Amino acid sequence: MTYAARATLTRGKSVPTSPAVWVPGADPPFDHVQKWVINSAVAGDMAHVIDGYLHSGRQDQLLEHIPLDAYRGVRPTWWPDGNDMWESSPNNTHDTEFWASVCTSACIRDHLDTVNVVLVDLLSSDASCSCYAWEDTSGVDHNASHSAPSDVQLMDWMHGSIRIVDPLAAPSTHAKLATYAVHKRVGHAHYMETLQSTVYISRVYSNNIYFDLDVSPSMTANALYTPNNFEDCLYQCYKELSLRTRSIIWTPAYSGADGAPHTATCHCMDEDMAQSSYGHRWRNHRSDKPDYPVAYSTRLCTNVRASDERSIVYSKRTDGFCPGVPIYTGFTLTSHSLLTVAAAGADEHAVPFDVRCRKLCLDDAECGMAHLYASTFAYQCAWGGRTFDPRAHILIFAHPHCACRPWFAVI
Repeated sequence: MTYAARATLTRGKSVPTSPAVWVPGADPPFDHVQKWVINSAVAGDMAHVIDGYLHSGRQDQLLEHIPLDAYRGVRPTWWPDGNDMWESSPNNTHDTEFWASVCTSACIRDHLDTVNVVLVDLLSSDASCSCYAWEDTSGVDHNASHSAPSDVQLMDWMHGSIRIVDPLAAPSTHAKLATYAVHKRVGHAHYMETLQSTVYISRVYSNNIYFDLDVSPSMTANALYTPNNFEDCLYQCYKELSLRTRSIIWTPAYSGADGAPHTATCHCMDEDMAQSSYGHRWRNHRSDKPDYPVAYSTRLCTNVRASDERSIVYSKRTDGFCPGVPIYTGFTLTSHSLLTVAAAGADEHAVPFDVRCRKLCLDDAECGMAHLYASTFAYQCAWGGRTFDPRAHILIFAHPHCACRPWFAVI
């Protein structure tokens, strides 16, 4: 007798997502956008993990449940009679990979690098996307991780998941309920020497649409400048590090239809315009509007310089994580500093590496920054599918006591 063996866990090489998000726009009708638009600010990687399971045991780590307008060969009830245009819509597809990319982009748009797992459900009558975090479950803190979990930790995360699809069902049925591990890409890094800080920049949308600043004057613009160039714009937005600049609208200098010159402008925004809550603020460009502003989603990492994405820095001052390596004149690795190496096979599965790093720094009165090396999808896949024991290296940096060169570690 022969038996058909079907793999349950299939995580392998990660693939980049197509960072397309649905942009609705708003009334009046000529302002409708209503199309998929590429948004580099939500670019990520995803790796297929498992099919046919629901993760009811991780409801406490559910970040968001997003309905998907997936037609899947069935005409929407609200579509006008006598109009079959829905058949050529990108929404009319059974392709799980397409919806997985849409789901990943939607989750990253609102939750950035906090989201680590997504569940695409095309099995139910109402298609949906669920965004999950990887959190510390060892106590009451439940701090979310900002690094990708290893295979061992991901399997531990799925402990308690429930099989919904019959094991003997067709593979296409299994694929309609798919789980993916995901990780946000960091974006373009711009290092500002005068501030010893890095700004990660991602363009939100293309020139085909623009962000309407006039719709709601109450939207916070913490500053408006007339800079010489875009680098000057960045400096103006971040020269006071206490300002909460999360996105920038940059309008280059241009000449109007009458030939009159217009100066460049720079809006520093407190809100991240890439988030879904601002989807109604985007408009199609009009021919009578020659000054096309460009919107960027930004992330400030103080005292950090861009590096390999496995390298993560925790700052006690901001109580936040940033990709990169720490730099700060005066920081030194003191004699009482901690060096912790955590092996996934023997580690506390419930506590993510970067969360452990944060706790070590918080418990040390002399710690100002902590430096963590953790595995990512690409790093794990470099081992050709063999069993791999990922390491996380945690280096604690003390508060500055003297002027000395920054300390760097090469692992």
